[in-house]
Amino acid sequence: MFRNQNHNIRGNRHGKVLFSEQMSTEQNMIGPKLRSLREAEGLTQAEFAGRLQLAGWDISRETLAKVESQVRCVTDRELVRFAEALEVDPSELLKPARF
Repeated sequence: MFRNQNHNIRGNRHGKVLFSEQMSTEQNMIGPKLRSLREAEGLTQAEFAGRLQLAGWDISRETLAKVESQVRCVTDRELVRFAEALEVDPSELLKPARF
């Protein structure tokens, strides 16, 4: 096995990456875009969590903060719920955030 110093992943001698060792420190890719869209609507994390709760999803402000900071994974169902609450297509959350 070798260690790729640029990407902190391991591969075998043929250069193939081992799936079990691809874990990144970022647990989702939508966090920054979710934050950007929420802020564009002028919502705090607490207000957005409240909107999601009114839609029937028991999510806390703390959990939302973890998603936005890419500390928590997001399921496909959660991706759709976030998109519905922001009234955007789910694919919009997969686009990079512009800062």
